[in-house]
This record gives sequence, C-alpha cells and structure tokens, in this order.
Amino acid sequence: MKKKSYSTTTTAVCSDCNGEGSIVIKGEHQGHGHYANDTTETCETCQGSGLVTIEKQTVITITAKHLQFK
Repeated sequence: MKKKSYSTTTTAVCSDCNGEGSIVIKGEHQGHGHYANDTTETCETCQGSGLVTIEKQTVITITAKHLQFK
C-alpha cells in the first residue's frame, strides 16, 4: 500500500461577509417603529479584503490488486 499526500492553497470568497469586506450591524430598536442607524464594521475573518485563503489536503492511497488466472 502506497500513500501520497498533496497540499494546495486556494483563494475563496469570504463566507462571513460574502466578499464585501465589511459587515452591516443593524441599529437597535428604539420603540414606536424607530431604529438607530446601521453601523458598518470591517470583517474580522478576511480583514476587509473579501477573500480568504483555504488550504486543501488530498491523500491518495494505492493498493495492489490481486489477480486470479483461470
């Protein structure tokens, strides 16, 4: 049995901010249908870039096949 491991990195869109780089926080309810203003904060996951680096690991196992002759 032979095993080989491969590791690669790729860039993907941040799933927390959907690639925007910032997250909108809704204002609090102040009563009678009024809300405070929304605030925008930088996404902590991607640090405002909208992209994240993902590391993928692939392991391949090769086994010998037993042959039977008739």
